[in-house]
Amino acid sequence: MNLSILERMVGEGDLSRQAFSYLLNCRGEVEWLDYKETLRLDDDHELCAFARDVLAFKNVGGGYILVGVKDKTWEQVGLSAPIPYDTKLLRDKVMRATGLTLDIDLVTHALTDGSTTKSFALVLVRASRKRKRRRTPTLVAKDFCTGKPYGLRRGEIYVRDGDSTVKVSTQEQLTNLLDRLEDQADEAAIRSDE
Repeated sequence: MNLSILERMVGEGDLSRQAFSYLLNCRGEVEWLDYKETLRLDDDHELCAFARDVLAFKNVGGGYILVGVKDKTWEQVGLSAPIPYDTKLLRDKVMRATGLTLDIDLVTHALTDGSTTKSFALVLVRASRKRKRRRTPTLVAKDFCTGKPYGLRRGEIYVRDGDSTVKVSTQEQLTNLLDRLEDQADEAAIRSDE
């Protein structure tokens, strides 16, 4: 996996078949890519987890969530049923949990292997193309399920740190993470130019 290619794909908003194939074969999670086996947003616990991931991707410059792949094993299981959401419904679900209108897109792709066809969902979370704008994080705008340990609270900030979504507790933590992401992207761009 080439981080500069991944960052470029996110910046361009590439949801093509070629992008899907590239992401499917990355077989590793990073700040701009996450795999999920399922996407069930009718359960508040799962909706909160998904909303955290979306906010985290937004705060690191965007990213992809590929649904239909087992986390950590990268087994391409496909979707067990068609995704019951389109882009608008997905955005509405995230708005319900966060109070934010975020730029999220959803497409489905099929993969045929012999006589078996599997479907996958590809979610793209967009962010500003300007790196300097990433310095102003997107915060949860409203409380949602605050009586539960998985709930979202107004003012929380989430980011991707490697293959995980984490809550930022201090400005220093956020600054260090964003500096590291910029350095990684710069190094990867230099390597790909060479």
